[in-house]
Amino acid sequence: MGGDAPRPRRAPWLEIGVAAGIVAILALALGVTLWITQRRMANQRMQRVGSELQMLACACELYRGYWGQLPALDDDSVENQEVYEHLHKSPSAVGATCLVWPVELRNRKGSMLDPWDIPYRFRLFTETRIPPGNPIGILHVWSCGPNQKDENGEGDDIAIDVGRPDA
Repeated sequence: MGGDAPRPRRAPWLEIGVAAGIVAILALALGVTLWITQRRMANQRMQRVGSELQMLACACELYRGYWGQLPALDDDSVENQEVYEHLHKSPSAVGATCLVWPVELRNRKGSMLDPWDIPYRFRLFTETRIPPGNPIGILHVWSCGPNQKDENGEGDDIAIDVGRPDA
């Protein structure tokens, strides 16, 4: 009866160390997974903005082909609901629109949104070429980019010029 010796106790610090190690490994794996996911999303947004800018450029050139000019803007630089209205209007002879932008990619005002949910920006300006010295209408279109700040097509903004012969 009295011959049972007490068992030696394991050190609690060993169990705590193993548990802490497992938690650290899981946290590291989660961090790496989140980082990879975030990088993929950033790459997808950059690809989408590039595609959308090309689509806008094509729509503006198609508009110029129908109407003989780029979409007119009242201001020097505007949010784009006005441009969308121009691109969406139906040329009477053709019966088609230059651009249909999905409703889910527009805000309440009707502005076309970039992948960061900021309206695309437009500025129409004239450039004179020598020779022949004729003024050319150029439409500067840009997304405010990942920092979501309007830097007028500079900084991290992603931009394209429509109508520039060498663009």
